[in-house]
Amino acid sequence: MYEHYLILLGILYGISFFLGLFVTYKNLRVNYSRKILSIIFFLVASLTLTQPHIDNIWIRTALSLGTPMIWILSFLEPLRRRSKFLTICFSSFDRTEDRPYTIIWLSTAMVAGYIILLLMIEWLRLYNATHLIFITVFVSTFGDGLAEPIGIKYGRLKYKTHALFTKTKFHRTVEGSACVALAAISGTIALMNEMTLYQFIAMIILMPLCLTITEAKSPHTWDNPFLHLVGGLITILCLQF
Repeated sequence: MYEHYLILLGILYGISFFLGLFVTYKNLRVNYSRKILSIIFFLVASLTLTQPHIDNIWIRTALSLGTPMIWILSFLEPLRRRSKFLTICFSSFDRTEDRPYTIIWLSTAMVAGYIILLLMIEWLRLYNATHLIFITVFVSTFGDGLAEPIGIKYGRLKYKTHALFTKTKFHRTVEGSACVALAAISGTIALMNEMTLYQFIAMIILMPLCLTITEAKSPHTWDNPFLHLVGGLITILCLQF
Protein backbone atom coordinates (compact mmCIF):
# COMPACT_ATOMS: atom_id res chain seq x y z
CA MET A 1 0.00 0.00 0.00
CA TYR A 2 3.03 2.27 0.38
CA GLU A 3 4.08 1.82 -3.24
CA HIS A 4 1.83 4.77 -4.20
CA TYR A 5 4.22 7.14 -2.46
CA LEU A 6 7.35 5.51 -3.86
CA ILE A 7 5.84 5.84 -7.33
CA LEU A 8 5.05 9.51 -6.66
CA LEU A 9 8.62 10.13 -5.50
CA GLY A 10 10.01 8.35 -8.55
CA ILE A 11 7.79 10.39 -10.86
CA LEU A 12 8.96 13.64 -9.25
CA TYR A 13 12.64 12.79 -9.74
CA GLY A 14 12.12 11.33 -13.20
CA ILE A 15 10.09 14.20 -14.63
CA SER A 16 12.23 16.92 -13.00
CA PHE A 17 15.41 15.29 -14.37
CA PHE A 18 13.92 14.96 -17.86
CA LEU A 19 12.75 18.59 -17.87
CA GLY A 20 16.03 19.73 -16.31
CA LEU A 21 17.93 18.23 -19.23
CA PHE A 22 15.90 20.35 -21.65
CA VAL A 23 16.41 23.47 -19.52
CA THR A 24 20.15 22.86 -19.18
CA TYR A 25 21.02 21.69 -22.68
CA LYS A 26 18.12 22.75 -24.96
CA ASN A 27 17.35 26.20 -23.53
CA LEU A 28 13.80 25.31 -22.54
CA ARG A 29 12.42 28.21 -20.54
CA VAL A 30 12.32 27.24 -16.86
CA ASN A 31 8.96 28.99 -16.45
CA TYR A 32 7.49 26.39 -18.82
CA SER A 33 9.26 23.35 -17.36
CA ARG A 34 8.23 24.37 -13.83
CA LYS A 35 4.57 24.50 -14.85
CA ILE A 36 4.76 21.15 -16.65
CA LEU A 37 6.26 19.63 -13.50
CA SER A 38 3.57 21.25 -11.34
CA ILE A 39 0.75 19.92 -13.53
CA ILE A 40 2.07 16.35 -13.46
CA PHE A 41 2.79 16.50 -9.75
CA PHE A 42 -0.66 17.66 -8.66
CA LEU A 43 -2.44 15.24 -10.98
CA VAL A 44 -0.53 12.27 -9.59
CA ALA A 45 -0.72 13.57 -6.01
CA SER A 46 -4.48 14.12 -6.12
CA LEU A 47 -5.04 10.62 -7.49
CA THR A 48 -2.91 9.24 -4.66
CA LEU A 49 -4.64 11.30 -1.95
CA THR A 50 -8.18 10.40 -2.97
CA GLN A 51 -7.52 6.65 -2.81
CA PRO A 52 -8.42 5.17 0.62
CA HIS A 53 -5.49 2.73 0.52
CA ILE A 54 -4.47 3.69 4.06
CA ASP A 55 -7.29 3.98 6.58
CA ASN A 56 -5.36 5.90 9.23
CA ILE A 57 -5.61 9.58 8.28
CA TRP A 58 -2.51 10.49 10.29
CA ILE A 59 -0.33 7.92 8.53
CA ARG A 60 -1.76 9.00 5.19
CA THR A 61 -1.08 12.64 6.03
CA ALA A 62 2.50 11.93 7.13
CA LEU A 63 3.24 9.94 3.98
CA SER A 64 1.50 12.44 1.71
CA LEU A 65 3.50 15.32 3.17
CA GLY A 66 6.73 13.40 3.66
CA THR A 67 7.04 12.17 0.08
CA PRO A 68 7.21 15.57 -1.66
CA MET A 69 9.24 17.03 1.20
CA ILE A 70 11.92 14.36 0.74
CA TRP A 71 12.04 15.39 -2.91
CA ILE A 72 12.23 19.16 -2.36
CA LEU A 73 14.65 19.03 0.60
CA SER A 74 17.05 16.85 -1.41
CA PHE A 75 17.76 19.99 -3.45
CA LEU A 76 19.26 21.96 -0.58
CA GLU A 77 22.55 23.42 -1.74
CA PRO A 78 24.88 21.16 0.32
CA LEU A 79 23.26 18.12 -1.30
CA ARG A 80 22.71 19.24 -4.88
CA ARG A 81 26.21 20.67 -5.33
CA ARG A 82 27.53 17.14 -4.77
CA SER A 83 25.22 15.57 -7.33
CA LYS A 84 24.93 16.34 -11.04
CA PHE A 85 21.61 14.48 -11.06
CA LEU A 86 20.11 16.73 -8.35
CA THR A 87 21.53 19.85 -10.01
CA ILE A 88 19.80 18.99 -13.28
CA CYS A 89 16.54 18.18 -11.47
CA PHE A 90 16.73 21.48 -9.59
CA SER A 91 17.20 23.44 -12.81
CA SER A 92 13.73 22.34 -13.94
CA PHE A 93 12.01 24.66 -11.44
CA ASP A 94 14.65 27.18 -10.28
CA ARG A 95 13.39 30.43 -11.79
CA THR A 96 15.84 33.31 -11.68
CA GLU A 97 13.25 35.67 -10.19
CA ASP A 98 12.60 33.24 -7.31
CA ARG A 99 16.18 33.14 -6.03
CA PRO A 100 17.19 32.90 -3.22
CA TYR A 101 13.71 31.81 -2.06
CA THR A 102 13.12 28.98 -4.56
CA ILE A 103 13.14 26.14 -2.05
CA ILE A 104 11.51 28.11 0.77
CA TRP A 105 8.59 29.21 -1.39
CA LEU A 106 8.15 25.83 -3.03
CA SER A 107 8.40 23.79 0.19
CA THR A 108 6.08 26.01 2.23
CA ALA A 109 3.52 26.21 -0.59
CA MET A 110 3.73 22.44 -1.04
CA VAL A 111 3.15 21.71 2.66
CA ALA A 112 0.30 24.22 2.94
CA GLY A 113 -1.27 23.01 -0.31
CA TYR A 114 -1.08 19.38 0.76
CA ILE A 115 -2.55 19.97 4.21
CA ILE A 116 -5.44 22.00 2.82
CA LEU A 117 -6.09 19.46 0.05
CA LEU A 118 -6.11 16.60 2.54
CA LEU A 119 -8.52 18.42 4.85
CA MET A 120 -10.86 19.23 1.97
CA ILE A 121 -10.80 15.63 0.74
CA GLU A 122 -11.61 14.30 4.20
CA TRP A 123 -14.42 16.85 4.54
CA LEU A 124 -15.85 15.88 1.15
CA ARG A 125 -15.61 12.22 2.15
CA LEU A 126 -18.42 12.95 4.64
CA TYR A 127 -20.63 13.76 1.65
CA ASN A 128 -19.30 10.83 -0.36
CA ALA A 129 -18.18 13.42 -2.89
CA THR A 130 -14.36 13.30 -2.89
CA HIS A 131 -14.40 13.19 -6.70
CA LEU A 132 -15.59 16.82 -6.76
CA ILE A 133 -12.19 17.94 -5.47
CA PHE A 134 -10.93 17.33 -8.99
CA ILE A 135 -12.60 20.59 -10.08
CA THR A 136 -10.31 22.47 -7.71
CA VAL A 137 -7.31 20.33 -8.67
CA PHE A 138 -8.07 20.91 -12.35
CA VAL A 139 -8.05 24.66 -11.75
CA SER A 140 -4.84 24.62 -9.68
CA THR A 141 -3.02 22.42 -12.20
CA PHE A 142 -4.23 23.39 -15.65
CA GLY A 143 -5.75 26.80 -14.95
CA ASP A 144 -2.90 28.11 -12.83
CA GLY A 145 -0.42 25.98 -14.78
CA LEU A 146 -1.31 27.64 -18.08
CA ALA A 147 -1.66 31.12 -16.59
CA GLU A 148 2.08 31.84 -16.59
CA PRO A 149 3.02 30.56 -20.09
CA ILE A 150 -0.09 32.17 -21.61
CA GLY A 151 0.71 35.40 -19.77
CA ILE A 152 4.33 35.35 -20.95
CA LYS A 153 3.43 34.79 -24.59
CA TYR A 154 0.17 36.70 -24.97
CA GLY A 155 -0.15 38.85 -21.86
CA ARG A 156 -0.62 42.56 -22.48
CA LEU A 157 -2.65 43.64 -19.46
CA LYS A 158 -0.31 43.34 -16.47
CA TYR A 159 -0.82 43.85 -12.76
CA LYS A 160 1.45 43.41 -9.75
CA THR A 161 1.35 40.92 -6.90
CA HIS A 162 3.47 40.45 -3.79
CA ALA A 163 5.43 37.49 -2.41
CA LEU A 164 6.38 36.11 0.98
CA PHE A 165 9.58 37.25 2.75
CA THR A 166 10.35 40.00 0.22
CA LYS A 167 9.08 43.42 -0.83
CA THR A 168 9.78 42.66 -4.50
CA LYS A 169 6.71 42.92 -6.72
CA PHE A 170 5.93 40.34 -9.40
CA HIS A 171 3.80 40.68 -12.53
CA ARG A 172 0.74 38.69 -13.52
CA THR A 173 -1.50 39.23 -16.51
CA VAL A 174 -5.24 39.41 -17.04
CA GLU A 175 -4.85 36.99 -19.95
CA GLY A 176 -3.16 34.48 -17.66
CA SER A 177 -5.79 34.89 -14.97
CA ALA A 178 -8.47 34.22 -17.58
CA CYS A 179 -7.07 30.67 -17.83
CA VAL A 180 -8.15 30.11 -14.22
CA ALA A 181 -11.71 31.17 -14.99
CA LEU A 182 -11.87 28.97 -18.10
CA ALA A 183 -10.49 25.99 -16.18
CA ALA A 184 -13.08 26.48 -13.42
CA ILE A 185 -15.88 26.59 -15.96
CA SER A 186 -14.55 23.55 -17.84
CA GLY A 187 -13.98 21.50 -14.68
CA THR A 188 -17.45 22.26 -13.34
CA ILE A 189 -19.12 21.37 -16.64
CA ALA A 190 -17.13 18.12 -16.84
CA LEU A 191 -18.62 16.98 -13.50
CA MET A 192 -22.07 18.51 -13.86
CA ASN A 193 -23.70 15.06 -13.91
CA GLU A 194 -22.35 14.49 -10.39
CA MET A 195 -24.34 17.44 -9.03
CA THR A 196 -27.93 18.51 -8.71
CA LEU A 197 -29.13 21.39 -10.89
CA TYR A 198 -28.92 23.89 -8.04
CA GLN A 199 -25.44 22.70 -7.05
CA PHE A 200 -24.27 23.08 -10.63
CA ILE A 201 -25.70 26.59 -10.96
CA ALA A 202 -24.02 27.65 -7.72
CA MET A 203 -20.69 26.08 -8.75
CA ILE A 204 -20.66 27.53 -12.27
CA ILE A 205 -21.20 31.01 -10.83
CA LEU A 206 -18.95 30.89 -7.77
CA MET A 207 -16.01 28.79 -8.92
CA PRO A 208 -14.78 30.94 -11.86
CA LEU A 209 -15.36 34.23 -10.05
CA CYS A 210 -13.86 33.31 -6.67
CA LEU A 211 -10.92 31.26 -7.95
CA THR A 212 -9.90 33.90 -10.50
CA ILE A 213 -9.85 36.54 -7.77
CA THR A 214 -7.99 34.15 -5.46
CA GLU A 215 -5.29 33.45 -8.05
CA ALA A 216 -4.92 37.15 -8.77
CA LYS A 217 -4.51 38.08 -5.11
CA SER A 218 -2.40 35.10 -3.94
CA PRO A 219 1.28 35.67 -3.15
CA HIS A 220 3.77 34.78 -5.89
CA THR A 221 4.30 30.93 -6.04
CA TRP A 222 1.64 30.48 -3.33
CA ASP A 223 -1.37 30.19 -5.65
CA ASN A 224 -2.14 26.52 -5.02
CA PRO A 225 -2.73 26.61 -1.23
CA PHE A 226 -5.23 29.45 -1.62
CA LEU A 227 -6.88 27.87 -4.65
CA HIS A 228 -7.26 24.57 -2.76
CA LEU A 229 -8.76 26.35 0.24
CA VAL A 230 -11.23 28.52 -1.64
CA GLY A 231 -12.12 25.82 -4.18
CA GLY A 232 -12.69 23.24 -1.47
CA LEU A 233 -14.84 25.55 0.63
CA ILE A 234 -16.95 26.58 -2.36
CA THR A 235 -17.50 22.91 -3.26
CA ILE A 236 -18.62 22.08 0.27
CA LEU A 237 -20.84 25.17 0.40
CA CYS A 238 -22.52 24.25 -2.91
CA LEU A 239 -23.20 20.72 -1.67
CA GLN A 240 -25.65 22.27 0.78
CA PHE A 241 -27.99 23.23 -2.07
